[in-house]
Amino acid sequence: MFERMFLLAEKKSSDLVVCNWTGIKSLPYSFEHVNGSQRLDKECTNIFETPRTLFDLSIFVWNKLYRLDLIKKYNLYFDNKITYAEDVPFNCIYLYYANNICKANDRLYFYRMQREGSITSSFDQKIMTQIDLCRKIINFYKEKGYYYLLQDPLLWIGVGFYRRNLFKALQSHNKILAWQYIKSFMNFFDQNYNNDVWKRSVRNYGAGGKKEIQNKNEVYTKKYYLLWRVVSPNWFIKLHPKKIFWNIKSLKQVALIKLKN
Repeated sequence: MFERMFLLAEKKSSDLVVCNWTGIKSLPYSFEHVNGSQRLDKECTNIFETPRTLFDLSIFVWNKLYRLDLIKKYNLYFDNKITYAEDVPFNCIYLYYANNICKANDRLYFYRMQREGSITSSFDQKIMTQIDLCRKIINFYKEKGYYYLLQDPLLWIGVGFYRRNLFKALQSHNKILAWQYIKSFMNFFDQNYNNDVWKRSVRNYGAGGKKEIQNKNEVYTKKYYLLWRVVSPNWFIKLHPKKIFWNIKSLKQVALIKLKN
């Protein structure tokens, strides 16, 4: 794997080489293979030519080959204060210095998915460092003067974390932590992005451009719905989640009308 990536780095004079991978899901009596593709819009690029690359390459270190001299020159390291997805801020900061990124199209890495005991498969206090890492990345690009150029991919990184872990929060028995996680992420979005922009990104996440899914995803931008969902038993919400949401919305509108009168 690394030999092929190294030869490609030498040939292309690349600062970073990425490869495709195969995910392995453990089933009760067998394994399921899931093909994972590492998106890269151009054969060789960088985040300033193709801003989306910052989002696409923000996760995973195990399918990438880095230049040691760049790591040493700019004193790049994993932040030991971030205990969840610590590879993301490392990648996002490294990508700032990588002038030439290329891809090996072969699937060179096998990744065991949903591994028991994995930090990213759990929901505990460590998950709160997601907000810290998103803030660290944003502050880095603000200091470098490229925040507005890369605002969209920076937002997508945060929205990706929020949406991927939202269901873990809603199903968690730790209600206080679940609400703290949701409220902290929404406050983070409000502080760094236009209200309509971040809510649209949350609605669009996983929708594939389908309007009906975007409309369904609207509930994930509503604090009062999510608070209700956190404190309610899972069996109760599963009965009529959409009906409950609109009833809460109607009650809120009635309460506002009464306050005005």
